[in-house]
Amino acid sequence: MWGVWVSLSKESYEHYLETWEEPDLERVYFGWFCSALPYYESTHSLATDVHPRADGARPYLCLHETDHELYHDQTNGISMEKAQKIAEIAMHG
Repeated sequence: MWGVWVSLSKESYEHYLETWEEPDLERVYFGWFCSALPYYESTHSLATDVHPRADGARPYLCLHETDHELYHDQTNGISMEKAQKIAEIAMHG
């Protein structure tokens, strides 16, 4: 799991904050992925849907379809070997 950031419009962000205690689980926010992830080429500004979750859980993020490797990995999953490689890069640079 990654802890990542997504930018939202001012309107979306304000609505997200206003409904923090009781999230609007039907609402999906559009945002731009703003985090750099180890292993992956630039992940900045990938179009992303942000799905709020209850009980203070971090929102679920779903990348819009693109030819980026992160999208393919999110959609199809990754092998144990690739997970190990990413973990090694994340921990040791």
